[in-house]
Order: sequence, then structure tokens, then C-alpha cells
Amino acid sequence: MSTISSAPTATQSISRFINEKQVAELLGISVKTVQAWRLKSIGPRYWRLHNKLVRYQWQDVLDYLEGTAVTPSRALHRAFPSELVEKHLAESHDSAQA
Repeated sequence: MSTISSAPTATQSISRFINEKQVAELLGISVKTVQAWRLKSIGPRYWRLHNKLVRYQWQDVLDYLEGTAVTPSRALHRAFPSELVEKHLAESHDSAQA
């Protein structure tokens, strides 16, 4: 995907509005995915202007990305019972020591 030519510079406000195409480019997804997320009420916060025009703020998109970050060890603990995780980590540690 191409870089976003209208990305804010240091002298521009980070709260500047961007369109769904720019959001799609920034996130590396299609515009249709951005639109589908809106319909499902997921994804970055957006603004509907004049009941039709959809815009996003840079900071909202960055906040959304920050909120989707996953630390692998935490994800492992959420996905599996703690006994299994502890057993796996102990076995991994033991095999690394050998």
C-alpha cells in the first residue's frame, strides 16, 4: 500500500480529520473492511458529518491501534487454563536448559 500523502506533519494538528481511504491505508486493510467495521460498531471511533460524510481523527485511529496491541504472554494466559500455561512454560524452560 502507498504511504498516506496527507499524514499530519509536526506543524499540523494530530486531531485533523482523515477519510476512510486514509484509515484503510494506515491500517493496511481495504476500504470495504473499514466500512464493514463501522456497520458492526467495531474499529476506530468515527464522525458522521452532515448525516453522510464519514471522517476519522488521527488520534482516534492511533488510540484504536494501541488498544488492539496484544502481549503474547497475556494472550496465552487468557486463551488457556493457567495450569496448562504453567506446565507449557515449565516444559519450555526445561527443554531450553538441556
